Amino acid sequence: GGGGGGDGTSISTASSGEAAREPAPLICALSGIVDRVDVLRYRAAGVHAVLVGESLMRAPNPRARIHDLRGQWGSGSPLVKICGVTSVAMAATAVQHGADLLGLVFYPPSKRCLSEQVARDIATHVRTQLCPQHHQPHQPHDLLLAVERRPAGQATAVWLQAQAAALRQAARWRPLLVGVFANQPAEDVNRIAAAVGLDLIQLGGQEPLAACHTYCRPVVKTVHVHPDSTAAALRAELETCTAQAVLLDTGSQATIGGTGQRFDWAQAAELGRGEQGLPFFLAGGLDPENVAAAVAATRVPPVVLTESPTMQGAVAVDVSSGVEAAPGHKDEAKVQRFIAAAKALL
Repeated sequence: GGGGGGDGTSISTASSGEAAREPAPLICALSGIVDRVDVLRYRAAGVHAVLVGESLMRAPNPRARIHDLRGQWGSGSPLVKICGVTSVAMAATAVQHGADLLGLVFYPPSKRCLSEQVARDIATHVRTQLCPQHHQPHQPHDLLLAVERRPAGQATAVWLQAQAAALRQAARWRPLLVGVFANQPAEDVNRIAAAVGLDLIQLGGQEPLAACHTYCRPVVKTVHVHPDSTAAALRAELETCTAQAVLLDTGSQATIGGTGQRFDWAQAAELGRGEQGLPFFLAGGLDPENVAAAVAATRVPPVVLTESPTMQGAVAVDVSSGVEAAPGHKDEAKVQRFIAAAKALL
C-alpha cells in the first residue's frame, strides 16, 4: 500500500507489477539551436531539452527569440516589416518590439520619404548599436542575402519558397533593411542601395517582374491586388517573376501603395494553398486590430519536420499607416501591439 514508498516505482510500473527501473536518461541538445524549427527537429529525434546560449546572445530581441524557441511565436508566425521608418529612434523602437524588417522609403512623393543621410544613420545604428555582434568593421554592410538568378524552367512556387526560406534565415540574425522605391531609374535605386547599405530593394511601381534580377540587391516586388483580381490571374502574372519575394498590396488608380485599405484576403489565401502555393508578404490596410485575422486567413503553417520547411502563404506582414499617430510618425504602443498580434503573442 502506502502513498510514497520512495522506491522509485512509477504509477505505471506499480500498476502493472513490473520491477522498478532506473529512470531513462534526459537527452539534452547543446548546440545548433537557432529557432523553433531546430527545437522541433530535435524533439522529433527524441531530445528532451535544449540548451541555448549563443542564439540568445546574438538575437536583437532576446525576448522575441525565447518566445520563438518555446513555440509561442514559433516558425508558424510571419516576419514583420515596419515600413515608413523615418528616424533612428523609430527604428530602435521597432526592433526592440520584435520587428524583422525595417522599410525605408526613397520615393519622393511619399510623406515618409527620408534623406540618404538619415537612412545611413539608421543603417549604421541597426548594425553597430542594435546588433553589434554581427557588424564587422571591414565589411560595413555585412549583407546577409545575395542576388540570385531564377533557374530557367524552375516553377515559380519552388523559386519563391526557396527565397522565402533564405529570407527567414537571414532575419534570424538581425533586422533587414528594405529600401522602398517606385518607378525610379534602376541606376538611382542601385546607387542608393549601395550607399545606404540596404539588404533588400522593394519595387512598388510598374517595374517588370522579369527584370528584378538586374538590381544590386534582392528585390521584393509589389503586386497590386484589385477587386476583380483572381488567384489564377495573379499566379499567371508571376510566371516570369525573378524577384526574390513578392508583396501583395491593395491596388489603387490614384496612388502607388500606401492606401491604408485592405483587399480580399481570400485571394491571397488561395494563392498560397496547394502543392504550388506561393509565399508572399501581405500588406494593405493592416493594423493591430486585424493583423491576427489576416495571418490566420492567409498563413499556411510550415511543415517543419523536414530538411527544408515549406514556406507558403503570408510569410511576412507589412504595415505603415496602421501603426502611425500621423504620416511618418509611428505610435510605439501600436507598433508593439501589431508585432505581438502578428506573431500570435496576444
